[in-house]
Amino acid sequence: TGTLNIGANNDTVGAVALTNGVITGTSGKLSASSFYAENGTISANLGGSGGLVKSTGGTVLLSGTNSYAGASLIGGGIIQLGSSYALGAGTATINPGASVDLNGQSTTNIVNISGDGGGNGALVNNSAAPAFVNSEIGNGTAYTVNAAVGDITIQRTFSVGGPWTLTKNGPGTLTLGTTNTTSHNNLLV
Repeated sequence: TGTLNIGANNDTVGAVALTNGVITGTSGKLSASSFYAENGTISANLGGSGGLVKSTGGTVLLSGTNSYAGASLIGGGIIQLGSSYALGAGTATINPGASVDLNGQSTTNIVNISGDGGGNGALVNNSAAPAFVNSEIGNGTAYTVNAAVGDITIQRTFSVGGPWTLTKNGPGTLTLGTTNTTSHNNLLV
């Protein structure tokens, strides 16, 4: 448990692991070969060639303007978005038992979702502000979306090899498709 404050510094390091604490900064960037997060808050701007892995229980709030190039793999617990750039520049995958709380943000990174997020929903919006997933989500089995407080719009979701189920929970509205949706329609089965 502790706090790392990079301030306005641009730092390049090897691997970064946050087990329980805070990584903060102002205008600087923390670049790394990989990021591993279990529980806490990361408001610093993350960069570099590495990706981010979240494989345990707990919640991590990502609120920086992140530009890390690697993929984000959410395999356990909750990642809560605090900015539209929270998941960096790479793709993001949500595995069974894990959840992403969109928190009223827009993201273009999420490309693969499976599972129900441990009953919470693999994709959740716990903010009153609407949330948008402006990417194409491929799925081979099933996933659950929980519009717990605010609405969720998914640009496009499709099967990658067989029948699958999309379950919607919560009082908010789930919209499939946006005004920028491709000619392939919105829900492909």
